[in-house]
Amino acid sequence: MKANYESVLFIKLNLLKSNFNFYKQKIGKKVKIIAVVKAYAYGHGDIKICKALEKLKVDYFWVADFEEAVSLRKNNITTPIIVANPGYKNYNIFIKYNLEPLVFNLKSLKSFNRNKKINCHLKFNTGMNRFGFESDQKEEVVKFLNQNKNINVKTICSHLADVNNKSFMNNQRKEFDLVCNYFLKNFNK
Repeated sequence: MKANYESVLFIKLNLLKSNFNFYKQKIGKKVKIIAVVKAYAYGHGDIKICKALEKLKVDYFWVADFEEAVSLRKNNITTPIIVANPGYKNYNIFIKYNLEPLVFNLKSLKSFNRNKKINCHLKFNTGMNRFGFESDQKEEVVKFLNQNKNINVKTICSHLADVNNKSFMNNQRKEFDLVCNYFLKNFNK
């Protein structure tokens, strides 16, 4: 049976390319671009969007769950993929499909410290309060990472809660800077 929808969404990949190139020029060559393509690229079609962005040399894709990442890999997407909710039991899947977990607590950090080196991204909570290491855990995280060399930290991130509240946002940025500076001084890659 054919559905007769009145609402139609058209994705113009040439405009995606134009927007991507505009922002790439604005941020400069040293800044990496991560395309958030979770939830089927917000309903726009993750495979088609990812293939278009891959041609433009996007640096990373970001998905919510490992199933989304596996689907991208099975559709020949080769760009690095960050998985925001990696789970605790999916280490072998991450290794098999060359996926990069977002690690946000000690349990997840330990679950990815196994026999093969894996690229990970660390998330610190600076005020969004959804998930992430608390900033006062930075010493414990660095100590663990310095003692366990199978986790290769690619990035450290946070999530701004309210960019319209400049005071709150600036406090988040200061908190994040403290975490990053601690890593720069104490983390032995």
